[in-house]
Amino acid sequence: MLIIGGVLAILSGFLMEPLLTQGSTWGVALFLCIELFLMGVTSAPMGALLPELFPTHVRDTGASAAYNLGGIVGASAAPFFAQKLVAMGGG
Repeated sequence: MLIIGGVLAILSGFLMEPLLTQGSTWGVALFLCIELFLMGVTSAPMGALLPELFPTHVRDTGASAAYNLGGIVGASAAPFFAQKLVAMGGG
C-alpha cells in the first residue's frame, strides 16, 4: 500500500500545474482532495508498519522516533530545495 501510495503521489505531481494554474476554485479543490486522499493512503499503514520494524522492548520509542525524525528531516529539506529551485529560475 505504501509503494502504491508513493507512486501515485509522485504521479499526482504532474496534476499540480494544470489544476492550480487555471484559476479555478474547483481545480484547486480537486487537487487538494487528491493530495489529501493520497496523504491518507500513505500515512494510514504507517501505524502498523513502523512498530513492526523494532523489537518489542523498544517498539514504542523506535516507532515514535523514526516517525518524528523522518518528519523533521523531510519537512526541513522541502523549503531548502524549493528555494534552490526558485533561485535556478523555477519560480
